[in-house]
Amino acid sequence: MTSSRMARLSAAAILSASLFLPEAALGQAETENARGAREEHGDHEFHKNGVFLFLGGTTESTSDDPTTSFTLGVEYERRFSRRVGVAVAAEAVLSGEGREALFGLLLVLHPVGGLGLAAGPGMEIGKDHQAEHGEEGGDDTEVSAAFRVGVLYDFEVGSRYTIAPAVFIDFIDGKDPALVWGVELGVGF
Repeated sequence: MTSSRMARLSAAAILSASLFLPEAALGQAETENARGAREEHGDHEFHKNGVFLFLGGTTESTSDDPTTSFTLGVEYERRFSRRVGVAVAAEAVLSGEGREALFGLLLVLHPVGGLGLAAGPGMEIGKDHQAEHGEEGGDDTEVSAAFRVGVLYDFEVGSRYTIAPAVFIDFIDGKDPALVWGVELGVGF
């Protein structure tokens, strides 16, 4: 995937989210009527900040034989309103062939209940196992542009904690798309 294609995808995601941004951008306070209606329907208060630990796998199909590697990540999300947040994420993909780190800035939409839709640009930093050990034929560290889209669903555990199954697709420049799947353990504050 070329950088210009990723830029177009980023612009499309941001444009799509603009439907939800007026509430956040204007910083409008919730009226008493709206708060009362929400409480009658059983909706909970949302936390403006959340920190999450991601445990899962990354499946890459770069050859005829797909490989799955353990993936560990952390994420911080700041919500501007009940429906819109921005997250900063970092993940490490650990495999026998090498190590990769992914960093991203995601726009996260929460249209209903615990559903989260995420999209945003990022970068991948990869290091080949052979190069790491000074073996011949190994490549140096590579930095590639990336774009992630995904979906998750937060299940509340108590008033502050969540467990969320999550699935993402990473589009990394020069590679086939990778499927990232797992669970996020979170705490809101």
